[in-house]
Amino acid sequence: VAILSDVRGNLGPASVLRQDPPGTDWIGDRWQAASDMGGTAIGGSHWILVDFAGAVPPGGAVEATRVSLDWETAYANDYVVETRMDAPPVGVRPDGSGRDTGGDGPAGWCRLFDGADAADLPRRTSAESGQSPGVKARMPLHVVHTIDLTAGGAGPSRRGGCGPFRYLR
Repeated sequence: VAILSDVRGNLGPASVLRQDPPGTDWIGDRWQAASDMGGTAIGGSHWILVDFAGAVPPGGAVEATRVSLDWETAYANDYVVETRMDAPPVGVRPDGSGRDTGGDGPAGWCRLFDGADAADLPRRTSAESGQSPGVKARMPLHVVHTIDLTAGGAGPSRRGGCGPFRYLR
């Protein structure tokens, strides 16, 4: 499974997202779209692409019943999870800032979850654990969002008519 992102933040590469179990280096084992250690956000919307194509047989695909995102204290609620079977297009990002291997826009992507859509929110649960190091106020080290892909659909990966997939972003 390959992990790609549209930007290289100031911590670890996007590939750290596939570590099992998560690493022990509080800095190098995290990915964030930030330009410095102060957490200054890299402007714009960003994506992480999980490429399962090399992990399934030719013509094969992934069927999923849930997606889990393990965040830290600084986490997002308004995000989108999408899938597709065919390889995403490769080109220049609309703002001209570099290569885009995640594919721009919704064409070819099937939306599994939209954090801005109130109808999707009941399918997401959240759990907190651990303690963030070096902070005075109690803050969780992990905030895990689990999105149920079977709720409101006909089976695994079926929200919005989505079926088996090879790419997830």
